[in-house]
Amino acid sequence: MLSPRNRKILPQAVWSHRLGLFAIPVLVISALGFRFEMIGVPLIYVLMAFAWALALLAVVLAAWAFARIWDDDIAGFGRALRGLLLSLLALGFPLYALWPILNYPQLTDIATDPRMPLQFELAIIERPPNANPLPPRYSAEHIDAQLAAYPEIVSRSFDVEAAHLFAAVRYVVIQERWEVSRSSEPIDADGVGGIEAIARSLIMRFPNDIVIRTGPDPLGSRLDMRSASRYGRHDLGDNAARIRAFMDAVDEALLVAPLDYDPAGV
Repeated sequence: MLSPRNRKILPQAVWSHRLGLFAIPVLVISALGFRFEMIGVPLIYVLMAFAWALALLAVVLAAWAFARIWDDDIAGFGRALRGLLLSLLALGFPLYALWPILNYPQLTDIATDPRMPLQFELAIIERPPNANPLPPRYSAEHIDAQLAAYPEIVSRSFDVEAAHLFAAVRYVVIQERWEVSRSSEPIDADGVGGIEAIARSLIMRFPNDIVIRTGPDPLGSRLDMRSASRYGRHDLGDNAARIRAFMDAVDEALLVAPLDYDPAGV
């Protein structure tokens, strides 16, 4: 048996390491470029797909190298292992996204009332041409898919005046640090109020358009909401999660500090 120093290093191990090492900075630079608006869509998708393709190739080469090293006693285990670990790190998001892709429907637009979704006023004008459309009505397939996957995403009624609810909604929007593009305050205690805003993802800052409406209801007031991803073919359940979390936050805001909201002052 040759000493480790004299054994030939397997080329597949070397290239697995190189490709895995290269995929990481491609992803980081792409993410930073998009976050700080130096690159846009669809270039960010091209760069990310390129990096993930390199990482996937590195995984294949690492597996090939492990098989050859085991059979032929060739050096390169350390490089193949580093290539595999770097590649798995680069493939972290696709691996994370695999579960919601397999378990959630391919939707990018969710509303609390899918049969009569709220309408956007500014977002439908300001969205770029390559963004996802904002249909005035959902298709029957869309409605069925949303109701089956997210039965808990429905309009909510509250035992407070509509203006009081609007103040709580506005408070939560501010706490979430969403970018408000339109705010229509109710003219009286039972008036209708509306907010349009943009919520951005934590790391990449991908924009999601949101419209919210408050108004009177037999029980007091009613809250409706719609959340739509600007880009991508699958929201990974993000829009439903956003609506769910927002409703919970409004519940908590009204419960914990109801006296902070003055309906006459909205």
